[in-house]
Amino acid sequence: MATATALNNNIAPANAAAATTTPRYYATMNGADSGCKKDGAANAFTPTSYRFSDTINGADGLPCAARVSGNPSGYTLYYVVHRMANTTEALCVAAGGTAGCGSCPTAGCLAPSIVTTAGSGSLAGCSMDPTAANFCGASSTAVNAAVYYRVTVKVVGPRQNNRYVQGFIY
Repeated sequence: MATATALNNNIAPANAAAATTTPRYYATMNGADSGCKKDGAANAFTPTSYRFSDTINGADGLPCAARVSGNPSGYTLYYVVHRMANTTEALCVAAGGTAGCGSCPTAGCLAPSIVTTAGSGSLAGCSMDPTAANFCGASSTAVNAAVYYRVTVKVVGPRQNNRYVQGFIY
């Protein structure tokens, strides 16, 4: 797996043989190789206009998506991973930033909130339940090093039946 600083820039499978085990990773939320887009427009990711394939290469010559092995008969799964950030390290440095400017939170990353647990001084995660003690609406003074990542999966089924699933992890 890549190091934390390596995740500040786009990563593609090292070669076609690795495409089934190494995901196509974009360090920004809208990252998309122009060769992997049906309309040829780079950096405008939408699942329905992206070429989910391990046999079609992007403009960089690497596969557009990773294929999951061991699928049920008649089904093929592909996936792409995006870091929920506004910029990459390479773009930030090219714009005059210093090394590390592509790291979160400087890169404009989406991250789960951290709140202080009342009375204990300890940090806890953020809850979406408005009745919880650690509701996201509570004031937060800590900076979270965790970053959200979006995993987009395309399931190709029998009779050209395509489905897309997206999930957020951190």
